[in-house]
Amino acid sequence: MKRIFASIMIVAVLSVSFIGFSGVGLDNKVEAASQNVGSLDAFRVHYNGKSANLSVSGWHAATGVVWAHYSYIFVMNYNTGLEIARFKATQTNRPDVYRVYPNISISNQSGFSGSMNFNPFDSRWYNQRIYIMHRYSLNSNGERSVSDYHFPSNGGVWTSN
Repeated sequence: MKRIFASIMIVAVLSVSFIGFSGVGLDNKVEAASQNVGSLDAFRVHYNGKSANLSVSGWHAATGVVWAHYSYIFVMNYNTGLEIARFKATQTNRPDVYRVYPNISISNQSGFSGSMNFNPFDSRWYNQRIYIMHRYSLNSNGERSVSDYHFPSNGGVWTSN
């Protein structure tokens, strides 16, 4: 009796576009649950009588963000949803987020913090309700979003009137 040995190689092709996950080359109809979660830890405005400084920190974890190289904090007009300002964020390690969301690959590095100076009497800021949005981006200027997370629950914290 002859023994026949055979080896089988299974190949799965992962197809990723520049903007997002576009599919897996398998016939199975299995999709990973998409998650986009975040929380603000701090939202502070310091005013010295002439100018103001806004500092923000928190975390934002989203599936499919492993290749986003830039992290930005956007200040948004609460009433219109339009951008008032943006500034680059520093990414930080967040093992606490990873413990809760281990299935999101970027969750361990999902922390962010940043600050910017601004003139509270500028018409973009004066008497405006604002909220914060965080973005993972492919471009160094914050354009070409990979994932945005809006934190509207802080809306109305700052009004410059």
